[in-house]
Parts: sequence; C-alpha cells; structure tokens
Amino acid sequence: STTLGDYVVMGARSGAADHLKIAPQTMLAGQCGVISDIEKPGIYAGFPHTPRKTWLREQLLIRKLPEFVKRLEELEKKADDGH
Repeated sequence: STTLGDYVVMGARSGAADHLKIAPQTMLAGQCGVISDIEKPGIYAGFPHTPRKTWLREQLLIRKLPEFVKRLEELEKKADDGH
C-alpha cells in the first residue's frame, strides 16, 4: 500500500513499511529501510532511511569508535592521575 513516485529506484533488499509515500526521483540504496514518508527527492541509505551523505558519515564514525573509546580511556586515566 506504499505509493512510489515516478522514477523511484530501490536497491536490492530495500523495503518500505505500509501506507507510506515516497517522493518522485528518490533512490534507495541496497538494504535501505523506509519507515516514514519521504517527501524530498534524494538518495537514502540505512535503517531507518537517512540521507546518503549523513549515513556515510555515520558509518565512518562507527568504524572509528574503538579508536575514540581508547583515546577517551587514556584521557580519563590522565585526569585521574592528576588528582
């Protein structure tokens, strides 16, 4: 029951929940999950759907998370040693 606008492209294994509207000229990356209306045309990725550029930034940060945690632990240790 989801309505797709003209020229919507959905990548492999992408999907949409029921009763939604997806704007014309929208592209959904593979495995993208749409759970609310998309009113603005563009390229979306992830679950829940996110503008592709934002999703790519999030993926980069997730890959760097172990490095960030290690750095935070080092800073906390330095702060504890100073008191």
